[in-house]
Amino acid sequence: MTKANDKNPKHGDHKAEPKEKNGERIEIEKEEEATEHAAPKQHEETASEVFSSIAGSAASAFKKGKEDASRAAEKAIPVIKRTAAKGTYSFFYYVAYATVFSAEVVMDLLPEDGLVRGGLRDGASAAREAVVQRKAHRETEGAEPAESV
Repeated sequence: MTKANDKNPKHGDHKAEPKEKNGERIEIEKEEEATEHAAPKQHEETASEVFSSIAGSAASAFKKGKEDASRAAEKAIPVIKRTAAKGTYSFFYYVAYATVFSAEVVMDLLPEDGLVRGGLRDGASAAREAVVQRKAHRETEGAEPAESV
């Protein structure tokens, strides 16, 4: 007894239909099974090709990043220099201002004929005279560097 299902196998059945040719049994897959289970043909890359592609992309990205950073640094350096110069000038301006202003306030608080006021006035005058003499000495000796203390 043969069933109707033996002649028409179920859809998705992976059995091949036996056929005979020149007395030998040959199994031929059904056409629908072959097309149903065949993987679409795509370009298959090897692992080395994939890694090479990734490495190339990474190298390109690093190179672009380096170029962008260089351009940004070229623009930033003059701004940083100007800011540092302004900061240095301002720092020493306010140090000098605070020193002189404090000395002037103290001088105004002291009595005109007091010993402290006289000592501050004479010390400041002597300091000014020492600076003038030092400048004159440098000019006559060809601007030699100052000795370290």
